[in-house]
Amino acid sequence: MTQEQYNKSIATEELQLSAWGKFSYFWVVGFLFFIPITCLSFDIFDKSTNFVSPPIWFIIIPTIFGILLYWLQKSQLKFKIVKTRLGRYEFSKLTRQISEEFKLTILFEEVDIFVAETTPEFFSGTEAKQITILLNKDVIMISSIFAFTRKSSVDITGSNKKAVNTLIDRIEKFEKSVIR
Repeated sequence: MTQEQYNKSIATEELQLSAWGKFSYFWVVGFLFFIPITCLSFDIFDKSTNFVSPPIWFIIIPTIFGILLYWLQKSQLKFKIVKTRLGRYEFSKLTRQISEEFKLTILFEEVDIFVAETTPEFFSGTEAKQITILLNKDVIMISSIFAFTRKSSVDITGSNKKAVNTLIDRIEKFEKSVIR
Protein backbone atom coordinates (compact mmCIF):
# COMPACT_ATOMS: atom_id res chain seq x y z
CA MET A 1 0.00 0.00 0.00
CA THR A 2 1.42 3.33 -1.01
CA GLN A 3 1.27 6.47 1.11
CA GLU A 4 -1.20 7.94 -1.37
CA GLN A 5 -3.48 4.88 -1.04
CA TYR A 6 -3.18 5.11 2.75
CA ASN A 7 -4.11 8.83 2.79
CA LYS A 8 -7.03 8.31 0.43
CA SER A 9 -8.20 5.26 2.44
CA ILE A 10 -8.19 7.38 5.61
CA ALA A 11 -10.02 10.25 3.90
CA THR A 12 -12.71 8.11 2.21
CA GLU A 13 -12.90 5.35 4.87
CA GLU A 14 -12.73 2.91 1.97
CA LEU A 15 -9.93 0.53 1.00
CA GLN A 16 -8.04 1.93 -1.98
CA LEU A 17 -6.80 -0.67 -4.44
CA SER A 18 -3.98 -0.51 -6.96
CA ALA A 19 -4.85 -0.62 -10.67
CA TRP A 20 -4.24 -4.38 -10.76
CA GLY A 21 -6.18 -4.78 -7.51
CA LYS A 22 -9.19 -2.98 -8.99
CA PHE A 23 -9.04 -5.18 -12.08
CA SER A 24 -8.76 -8.35 -9.99
CA TYR A 25 -11.50 -7.27 -7.61
CA PHE A 26 -14.03 -6.02 -10.17
CA TRP A 27 -13.34 -8.35 -13.13
CA VAL A 28 -16.70 -10.12 -12.80
CA VAL A 29 -18.50 -6.77 -12.91
CA GLY A 30 -16.51 -5.84 -16.03
CA PHE A 31 -17.46 -9.13 -17.65
CA LEU A 32 -21.14 -8.57 -16.89
CA PHE A 33 -20.98 -5.14 -18.55
CA PHE A 34 -18.95 -6.52 -21.49
CA ILE A 35 -21.88 -8.70 -22.61
CA PRO A 36 -24.44 -5.91 -23.19
CA ILE A 37 -21.82 -3.53 -24.59
CA THR A 38 -20.80 -6.15 -27.14
CA CYS A 39 -24.42 -6.84 -28.08
CA LEU A 40 -25.19 -3.14 -28.45
CA SER A 41 -22.02 -2.57 -30.50
CA PHE A 42 -22.96 -5.30 -32.95
CA ASP A 43 -26.50 -3.98 -33.10
CA ILE A 44 -25.33 -0.43 -33.86
CA PHE A 45 -22.31 -1.02 -36.11
CA ASP A 46 -22.98 -4.32 -37.89
CA LYS A 47 -25.42 -3.56 -40.69
CA SER A 48 -25.10 -6.94 -42.44
CA THR A 49 -28.23 -8.90 -43.12
CA ASN A 50 -26.81 -11.99 -41.42
CA PHE A 51 -26.70 -10.38 -37.97
CA VAL A 52 -29.69 -11.08 -35.75
CA SER A 53 -30.27 -8.59 -32.98
CA PRO A 54 -30.06 -10.19 -29.52
CA PRO A 55 -33.15 -10.18 -27.34
CA ILE A 56 -33.46 -7.22 -24.98
CA TRP A 57 -33.08 -9.47 -21.90
CA PHE A 58 -29.55 -10.26 -23.15
CA ILE A 59 -28.75 -6.62 -22.47
CA ILE A 60 -30.91 -5.85 -19.43
CA ILE A 61 -30.19 -8.88 -17.21
CA PRO A 62 -26.34 -8.68 -17.29
CA THR A 63 -26.57 -4.91 -16.78
CA ILE A 64 -28.78 -5.29 -13.70
CA PHE A 65 -26.56 -8.03 -12.27
CA GLY A 66 -23.48 -5.91 -13.02
CA ILE A 67 -24.91 -2.91 -11.18
CA LEU A 68 -25.96 -5.01 -8.17
CA LEU A 69 -22.60 -6.79 -8.02
CA TYR A 70 -20.69 -3.51 -8.32
CA TRP A 71 -22.75 -2.04 -5.46
CA LEU A 72 -22.11 -5.14 -3.31
CA GLN A 73 -18.37 -5.23 -3.96
CA LYS A 74 -17.98 -1.46 -3.55
CA SER A 75 -19.75 -1.61 -0.17
CA GLN A 76 -17.36 -4.36 0.97
CA LEU A 77 -14.41 -2.00 0.53
CA LYS A 78 -15.71 0.19 3.38
CA PHE A 79 -13.61 0.02 6.53
CA LYS A 80 -15.06 -0.98 9.87
CA ILE A 81 -13.85 1.68 12.31
CA VAL A 82 -12.98 1.07 15.95
CA LYS A 83 -12.05 3.82 18.42
CA THR A 84 -8.79 3.06 20.19
CA ARG A 85 -6.28 4.40 22.66
CA LEU A 86 -3.44 2.32 21.23
CA GLY A 87 -0.29 4.04 20.08
CA ARG A 88 2.01 3.00 17.27
CA TYR A 89 4.05 0.67 19.48
CA GLU A 90 0.95 -1.12 20.78
CA PHE A 91 -0.47 -1.27 17.24
CA SER A 92 2.71 -2.99 16.06
CA LYS A 93 2.49 -5.42 18.97
CA LEU A 94 -1.18 -6.07 18.16
CA THR A 95 -0.52 -6.81 14.49
CA ARG A 96 2.27 -9.25 15.40
CA GLN A 97 -0.05 -11.01 17.83
CA ILE A 98 -2.88 -11.22 15.26
CA SER A 99 -0.56 -12.51 12.53
CA GLU A 100 0.78 -15.23 14.85
CA GLU A 101 -2.65 -16.21 16.21
CA PHE A 102 -4.29 -16.55 12.79
CA LYS A 103 -1.14 -17.64 10.89
CA LEU A 104 -1.31 -14.70 8.50
CA THR A 105 1.15 -14.15 5.69
CA ILE A 106 2.23 -10.52 5.95
CA LEU A 107 2.10 -8.76 2.59
CA PHE A 108 2.92 -5.24 3.76
CA GLU A 109 3.72 -3.77 7.14
CA GLU A 110 4.60 -0.25 8.13
CA VAL A 111 4.12 1.89 11.23
CA ASP A 112 0.40 2.58 10.66
CA ILE A 113 -0.36 -0.04 8.00
CA PHE A 114 -0.79 -3.80 8.21
CA VAL A 115 -1.81 -5.87 5.18
CA ALA A 116 -1.82 -9.66 5.42
CA GLU A 117 -3.33 -12.66 3.72
CA THR A 118 -5.06 -15.54 5.44
CA THR A 119 -4.95 -19.19 4.61
CA PRO A 120 -8.14 -20.58 3.07
CA GLU A 121 -9.10 -22.23 6.37
CA PHE A 122 -9.18 -18.89 8.24
CA PHE A 123 -12.57 -18.50 10.00
CA SER A 124 -13.75 -21.80 8.45
CA GLY A 125 -13.95 -20.23 5.01
CA THR A 126 -12.80 -21.73 1.76
CA GLU A 127 -11.19 -18.62 0.29
CA ALA A 128 -8.07 -16.74 1.28
CA LYS A 129 -8.75 -13.23 2.54
CA GLN A 130 -6.72 -10.04 2.44
CA ILE A 131 -6.88 -8.31 5.81
CA THR A 132 -6.03 -4.60 5.94
CA ILE A 133 -5.67 -2.81 9.27
CA LEU A 134 -4.84 0.89 9.39
CA LEU A 135 -4.08 3.06 12.41
CA ASN A 136 -5.11 6.71 12.19
CA LYS A 137 -4.74 8.76 15.36
CA ASP A 138 -7.45 7.38 17.65
CA VAL A 139 -9.11 4.87 15.30
CA ILE A 140 -8.25 1.50 13.83
CA MET A 141 -9.73 0.80 10.41
CA ILE A 142 -10.27 -2.84 9.39
CA SER A 143 -11.14 -4.34 6.02
CA SER A 144 -11.37 -7.89 4.73
CA ILE A 145 -11.79 -8.84 1.09
CA PHE A 146 -11.04 -12.00 -0.86
CA ALA A 147 -7.33 -12.20 -1.73
CA PHE A 148 -6.32 -11.39 -5.30
CA THR A 149 -3.37 -13.76 -5.30
CA ARG A 150 -5.52 -16.85 -5.20
CA LYS A 151 -8.93 -16.12 -6.68
CA SER A 152 -11.09 -13.06 -6.81
CA SER A 153 -14.57 -13.75 -5.60
CA VAL A 154 -17.68 -12.08 -4.35
CA ASP A 155 -18.61 -12.46 -0.69
CA ILE A 156 -22.33 -13.10 -0.65
CA THR A 157 -22.13 -15.30 2.45
CA GLY A 158 -20.80 -12.62 4.80
CA SER A 159 -17.55 -14.41 5.65
CA ASN A 160 -15.53 -11.20 5.26
CA LYS A 161 -17.84 -9.42 7.71
CA LYS A 162 -17.39 -12.32 10.15
CA ALA A 163 -13.60 -12.05 9.80
CA VAL A 164 -13.72 -8.30 10.51
CA ASN A 165 -15.92 -8.82 13.58
CA THR A 166 -13.53 -11.48 14.92
CA LEU A 167 -10.59 -9.10 14.45
CA ILE A 168 -12.48 -6.30 16.20
CA ASP A 169 -13.08 -8.65 19.12
CA ARG A 170 -9.35 -9.47 19.28
CA ILE A 171 -8.42 -5.78 19.10
CA GLU A 172 -10.78 -4.88 21.95
CA LYS A 173 -9.41 -7.72 24.11
CA PHE A 174 -5.86 -6.64 23.35
CA GLU A 175 -6.65 -3.01 24.19
CA LYS A 176 -8.19 -4.02 27.54
CA SER A 177 -5.13 -6.09 28.42
CA VAL A 178 -2.65 -3.36 27.48
CA ILE A 179 -4.43 -0.22 28.68
CA ARG A 180 -5.93 -0.48 32.15
